[in-house]
Amino acid sequence: DDDDDDDDNDDLKCMNNERKMQSIFPCEDYQSMPSHKSSLLENNKVDALLGFSVSINSGRVALHDAMDDEPLLVSFDIPDLLKENASNCSKLSSNESRLKRVKSMSQQVNSICLEFNDTAVAEVALEIEENSQKLDHTNPSKIKQLSQEIKDFLTAYVNLRQVEKKVIRESGKVIRSNNIKYQINEIIQSSSFSTSSTERYAGGEKERAIDNLTKGIELSQEQRLVLDGLACAWCAKPLSDAAKCRGVQSTYCSQKCAEEGRLKRGGIYASSKIRAQLFDLEKGICQMCNIDANALFLRIKVLQPPERLNALCNAKWSLPKCRSALERLLLDPKEFDFWQADHHIAVSEGGGGCGLENIRTLCTLCHREETSKLRARLKLNASIHSDKLKNDVNSGVSETRSKNNIQMDIRSAFSAN
Repeated sequence: DDDDDDDDNDDLKCMNNERKMQSIFPCEDYQSMPSHKSSLLENNKVDALLGFSVSINSGRVALHDAMDDEPLLVSFDIPDLLKENASNCSKLSSNESRLKRVKSMSQQVNSICLEFNDTAVAEVALEIEENSQKLDHTNPSKIKQLSQEIKDFLTAYVNLRQVEKKVIRESGKVIRSNNIKYQINEIIQSSSFSTSSTERYAGGEKERAIDNLTKGIELSQEQRLVLDGLACAWCAKPLSDAAKCRGVQSTYCSQKCAEEGRLKRGGIYASSKIRAQLFDLEKGICQMCNIDANALFLRIKVLQPPERLNALCNAKWSLPKCRSALERLLLDPKEFDFWQADHHIAVSEGGGGCGLENIRTLCTLCHREETSKLRARLKLNASIHSDKLKNDVNSGVSETRSKNNIQMDIRSAFSAN
């Protein structure tokens, strides 16, 4: 019986260790896509009938043939395929809960359940069938499959983070209705989005020019123009004539370079610029516990200190343990007390020098928990590396000793002769 109890305790310890490891290491990130997923995507590409692309300007969805990505000359606006006020009702019902944090931090942002206008979806499917020469017009099941693929894509797309939607729109790639997350991963990995750096800021052409000047390296003509303010600080392309007019100060050649530069060049205002761009996309809503941290901040800001304490407790907000920090929060709350711009893949793990695709909104409490997990991972990795180094040193010493022993045996053999 004692042996059985020991076995049960060992099993319990193993389960606890597995849960602890799962809480420390993220189960899904953009740099750890399993190898079998690529083959899964290829299978989906063959089985699917439709591909989808989203306009960067209007957000209108265009349909493509899944086999060769050729446009089918059919497009639609997402609200046109939904029941009236369905999306508004889902927003209204979630606003109440977004002022409170969920109890379990393992829960992710709640999925939005769409209510489709089946008639409108069927009309789009019929239009596709009429325009396409490749579909079997005698097969009624194709209409059902087309309708279902449209619904699957819209459900998956609407539930993406705004940053992920931005990646799809800006890439112009054709997306299938299945495994959208992994297709976004492929877009990021195959484009300039991915950097895999442990430096927080990648820097632009101006930073590289300043670095070369400091090191005494001869500057190129483009770098000289950048330092003179005549070329883009991010890509080094010459500025337009209008940007060179007297009294005009231009740093970037385009809006795209301006967004990239403000995110990746660094500087004393870099953090504020990143927060501003992230807020434009995610509106201060935590991507883990779903609390509207910015709305909570605005609500707390207008209250008196005693009322602030009650409101924070009602929102299930964890109060600072330090008395001075608690007093400052109640007397003078700041926006950064409620939400943070967090690197989904940490800078120390290769997520530095990135754009918004690797940055997410987290409330301060979720950010604190993610930081604790990161520290645990780094500590564990350092321990593993240290153990491996010790093993390598010990194996090297043992090999040296074995060689010395062999050499002594040979000498003793000669001396015996």
